[in-house]
Amino acid sequence: MLMNEIPRGDEKNSSDPPRTATMWFDDGIEFLKSKKYANALDCFQKAIAMDPNYAKVWFQIGFCLSELGMNQDAIESYRNAIERDPNDEEAWYNLGNQYLNRDNPLFDDDDFYDDGDLEESIKCFEKAVAIKPDFSYAWNNLGFAHSKLGHYQKAIECHQKAVDLDPENESALVNLGCAYYELDDYTKSVEIFEKAVDKYPQNNQAWIVLRASLETYIKKVALTTQNKGAWVRAGKAFLKLGQLQKAIACLKAVIKLDPLNFEAWHAIGFIYTQFKDHKAFMDYFVKPGDFLRDVKKISVISTSQGPMHPDIFWLLESTSDIVIVPSEGPDENFLSQVQHLHEFKNEEVIKAMQSTDDNVFVCWERQ
Repeated sequence: MLMNEIPRGDEKNSSDPPRTATMWFDDGIEFLKSKKYANALDCFQKAIAMDPNYAKVWFQIGFCLSELGMNQDAIESYRNAIERDPNDEEAWYNLGNQYLNRDNPLFDDDDFYDDGDLEESIKCFEKAVAIKPDFSYAWNNLGFAHSKLGHYQKAIECHQKAVDLDPENESALVNLGCAYYELDDYTKSVEIFEKAVDKYPQNNQAWIVLRASLETYIKKVALTTQNKGAWVRAGKAFLKLGQLQKAIACLKAVIKLDPLNFEAWHAIGFIYTQFKDHKAFMDYFVKPGDFLRDVKKISVISTSQGPMHPDIFWLLESTSDIVIVPSEGPDENFLSQVQHLHEFKNEEVIKAMQSTDDNVFVCWERQ
């Protein structure tokens, strides 16, 4: 050993004072800082041999054993820590986590969860939040355990509590959305996952469940005048996912129901700028050529979105469908194709072209 080396571990120097449990504990903490769990465990075990009632050492032994994959031994160590300090909320929290992942190291496969372990984890997390009511992560994991047992309403309450206590608790926000999804509340789950992907764009789970929530929503929830706002949000959320066809389908359905829904028109304008290609945009809509034979109403829609987005659209309505066409039209002669209609109001077209507000100008209607 070099003369300037500091003796550590079992190395002894006759001039050194006798090592104490606290000294071994401090050495273990130093090893933990560099994630040397086996070395840290050795130090902590030496400390506990000197002082079996050293609660903090039992806690750290449990942590090391958990990191080394020795879950059952970790549970016993956390139990020893709690026996010596029943008010250690971190020990209760870590013990609950051990029960959650004892047989499920991936932490995401329902088939690996044991109901008994889940019940034990719930007891532990309940102890943790009873000791520390503002323990956001314990509330989140309590909700997670309830969710795995199918207690989704209880899970929602716990995850919401976690988010309220710590708005930056990413896992709690995502889990809250998942719980609403499991309760078939797709409107709420979409709302939450929209927030999640905006706030945490790198969270893949949030993107995946947002997509699932949206697709389930439009399949199971029929469009009505009461929920048209949710359909618009669904269309805009599909835009975030890059699913333009589904976004257009949602927005077009809303406009068909309510031609004056300008939030939907604004989103359509944004989509048009995303295409950067008039023909590509038109390919998503019914070609108006043959459609004109069945048209019952022609309007020009002006929006307040210019000049960054198109602010003028044609809206052609038939008995069964609608056609949305940007002001350029599907071809150069579009205006001349509709101007020949009996009592077509050219003055309304002029008003629309001059408008900078959200408005609708009816140019022609079948009598």
